[in-house]
Amino acid sequence: MYSDLITFIRDWYQTKGIIPLHEPRFREIDRNYVLDAIDS
Repeated sequence: MYSDLITFIRDWYQTKGIIPLHEPRFREIDRNYVLDAIDS
């Protein structure tokens, strides 16, 4: 059912390995929120 889509994505990224769907990116404000939560 999804094999055409999977083939397209693997061809696009030229890999047979894992393709992460999301890579978190933390900015300074996010770090501050986490540190504030830890300190409270």
